[in-house]
Amino acid sequence: MSSQLTDFEAELTSAGAQNDELPPYMFVRNGVYYFKRKTPAKVVRLRPSIRLQVWKSHKTSDLSVALKKHSIQMQKFDEAVNDALFELGASARRVVNFRPRGQGTTQYLLPEHLPSLLKRYEYLYLKSGDEERLGASEEWLAEERAYQVECLRRQKHQFASLNLDCMEETATWLLDIERLIAPPNSEVRKMLLHRLLACDVVLIEEQIRRIDGGSYELPRSEPLGPRQLPTMLDMFMRWRDSEARNPRTVATYEGFVREFEALCGALPVQAITVDHVNRFRDHLASDGLIRATVENYVGALGTLVRAGATPDAQDSKLTKLNVFDFAQLKCVPKRDDSELRRAYEVSELNVLFQSRRYTQGSAPMGQTNESSFWAPVLGPFVGARIEEIAQLRIEDVMCINGVWALRICSLDADQKLKTASSYRMVPLHEEVIRCGFLAYAAKQKRMGHKRLFPSLRNRNKHRTWSNALGKWYSSYIDSIGLIDTRLSFHSHRKTFKQRLTLCSVEDEVRDALTGHWITANRETSGRGYMATPLKQYPFMSLVDAVRKLRYDELDLTHLYVSDPFEGVSVLLEADLDQGAGIVRRARAIGQSARIAALAQ
Repeated sequence: MSSQLTDFEAELTSAGAQNDELPPYMFVRNGVYYFKRKTPAKVVRLRPSIRLQVWKSHKTSDLSVALKKHSIQMQKFDEAVNDALFELGASARRVVNFRPRGQGTTQYLLPEHLPSLLKRYEYLYLKSGDEERLGASEEWLAEERAYQVECLRRQKHQFASLNLDCMEETATWLLDIERLIAPPNSEVRKMLLHRLLACDVVLIEEQIRRIDGGSYELPRSEPLGPRQLPTMLDMFMRWRDSEARNPRTVATYEGFVREFEALCGALPVQAITVDHVNRFRDHLASDGLIRATVENYVGALGTLVRAGATPDAQDSKLTKLNVFDFAQLKCVPKRDDSELRRAYEVSELNVLFQSRRYTQGSAPMGQTNESSFWAPVLGPFVGARIEEIAQLRIEDVMCINGVWALRICSLDADQKLKTASSYRMVPLHEEVIRCGFLAYAAKQKRMGHKRLFPSLRNRNKHRTWSNALGKWYSSYIDSIGLIDTRLSFHSHRKTFKQRLTLCSVEDEVRDALTGHWITANRETSGRGYMATPLKQYPFMSLVDAVRKLRYDELDLTHLYVSDPFEGVSVLLEADLDQGAGIVRRARAIGQSARIAALAQ
């Protein structure tokens, strides 16, 4: 990808809050509105000649005019993608059409609707009888009993002769009030008529017993209607609302649910069978998804069923017989090893750090102005995920007994971690300090910033701080010749893990540095009751591991600064909301000596 494209995207990104108020895929640059949209990955994968992104100027500064042109451009883009998919063949196309729907299950009667439908019929029938008998005279009760006895005789005769036509009117009335459709002569309608007739016999007998003075209990509440039975969308909403969720995870899971329902229908959860799950699996596989991705789809739906089930007996059956747990996925091909993400070779890291961003000072404008320099430097020495780096606050740069470290945490309202076990302290490598990272952090604090990379914004769909950084990095490594699709920012994390192993760091310590230690030792740690910040691996063991980490073939000497601890004392100051503002912490002479020793 050309540097011109990178600069163009940087300028679009720099529009900041102004772009956030515009419709999706519309941006403003120098007062002129643009359409910019990413081509679907499956199209690019199957036809590499197609551009990764489409951008087009609306050639106007008038928003009302731009909105009309934008709508036309959106339609043209969708048509072009559909045409490309058609040409690429059926295996590349989705076979479902996403349409918004209201609450409730499918409107077509299913066998799984019948128990709920009959309960509703029973409730309405007996409630109506109770209302009619309220304050009735003896004469009326006698006439009503005689009428019910005759109805019972007639219905038993109909049931014995399997004449179901007598229930057609009742079935039509019931389906109408429950907003259900059962086509004439369909098997499910015949099933409904048969069960309604059997239920009618029982209900008439109950009516006679009540007329004769038999005691009974009124139902506590009106039974749920068949279209009120929980669907996968209901399960998703229960899961989403049960606790604070990562916006990106919420959007992803909702997409899984809507794709499943678009393919199989808005089924009651208890109506979903293994056949439905396998059909969904085959649909995903035909779209080119690999086994690991299909497992994510199916596993997420299973999670929603477990998390969304309520304690009542009906929902408890769902968790015991969760059909998503029985999906057979071995028939879905795995991703070939040659396509898996990989770690960077040291020679590739040298290409990165000898590129124009690090030798010519060509910092991009906009959100990635600072992070484009420091995030790649931190990557191979910290091993953090891109979002963990992008959301860092200055207070997360900490000195612990004379050792500087990064705190990977979610202590601020707009910080998120992938899992609770991702909370950790990562000692800073001496190479990062020599490159001036601490001096940079101190400078940001003196300028009054709270965030380590103040230009980054999280005003995007998933509320992530790394949105612009990730896009910039992917474009940048392409522009400097690192075009292997297996390389990404996450490859730094793989490089970090791999290099720790090569430097004889034990697996347990490596897991602690990458945020996996608590998960791996959950059964043996014996500290399940402790808060995550307290479940920390011994810090000095982490310090020793980071000191072992070496990249002898990697040359970063051109990034070294003359005074890596310039103004670093400001990082040891506390910001107090109460009082006069900034006050100094008491610092022991021994601590200052240790800092000076680290600089040598």
